[in-house]
Amino acid sequence: MLNDNQLQLIQNLSTDRDFNDNVKCFLTFGHLFEYNIPITLSQTYCLHGKPALNADAMAGAVRRFVDRDGKKVCAAIWEEVGDDYVTVFALRRDELEMSKEFGFDVKPKQWTYTLEDAKLRGALNQPAWKKMPKVMMHKRALTALLRLAFPEVVGKTCSPDELAEVMIQDEAERDRIVFASVESARPPKPSTPPAPKKKTKVETPPPAPVDPPSQSNPLRDFSNINTTIEELKKEGADIDQALIAMETMSSKPLNQCNPDELSKLFYAFGVNPIRVFLQDGKKKIGYDGFKTWNKADLQVLAGLYDSFYGTCFDPATHRDLFQYCFSVHDSSYHYEGAWTETMIMLRKQLNEDLIDQKTFNEYEKAINTNPGGGTFFIIARSLGVHI
Repeated sequence: MLNDNQLQLIQNLSTDRDFNDNVKCFLTFGHLFEYNIPITLSQTYCLHGKPALNADAMAGAVRRFVDRDGKKVCAAIWEEVGDDYVTVFALRRDELEMSKEFGFDVKPKQWTYTLEDAKLRGALNQPAWKKMPKVMMHKRALTALLRLAFPEVVGKTCSPDELAEVMIQDEAERDRIVFASVESARPPKPSTPPAPKKKTKVETPPPAPVDPPSQSNPLRDFSNINTTIEELKKEGADIDQALIAMETMSSKPLNQCNPDELSKLFYAFGVNPIRVFLQDGKKKIGYDGFKTWNKADLQVLAGLYDSFYGTCFDPATHRDLFQYCFSVHDSSYHYEGAWTETMIMLRKQLNEDLIDQKTFNEYEKAINTNPGGGTFFIIARSLGVHI
């Protein structure tokens, strides 16, 4: 059963999705995300009452899953991509251990999905299959293999795009859900028409400023608002939401901002999860500002920070949620994006099991101690990340 705090947090996050659907998703998949409500809801969907899990999140859950003995079940997942097929392979750790103990060869489980399979299912004429056939083949092969090889983890779970192909009759609605699921964004509810987008001053891309200042960020292109939008897309940010937040907190129209101003707005409000609180006007930010936030909003923001940056509220370090949220936001606002870029890089490495939690914590301590570009590049080189 859910306690009152959990129900309140789910209610606070149910702004564009049905509360009961969100409860159903959390009860179904919460255990795969250590019962972190914001993370669970960001990766799950409910189509006509049936909970679904994003394909990449499904794979991440399998990679993280440990059995009752504390051992990971998944040893490896990899793929082979051809012009008209994708094959995904998986090895179970328990089967590898048995093969070593009893001296027999173990073959990886595999699943191949081809363009011919998609043709037989009548999917090839759909926009998603026309525009990104290899991505779609990968998603189909991946989810099928995960259900085959790791039934104790994902059971018969489907991804939203799989369900949409068989449950949604309206072509436009189905396409929206498929694209959103495959691109790891949240699809609209299928039972109601999509809500009209909130207009902003930059909804129509403005012309680039004349003679913009030189670009100083070696990782991002903030030359103008158009290139900044492309950077937001790279991180999977809700573009309308991000632009509203940036515009709300900017002292001038975004198409008049120089690269340094766009950089600050990008890191502090655009890609930053705090953007979800800035859709209806300015909210007080800063040391005194966060003191005015209610506890429920601070809990939501803290959860979003945990999932996006990989940080974690620690009573030994932070006095309370207010101090924690201020600390994370302050780090994202200063240091020319070095802290944010480092935490995004570390979170991706951790999610892909390329580093363990101890290594993550050590690098997090390093960037918090000396949060500059030099530290970022040192960490990147030590991790073998190509910049």
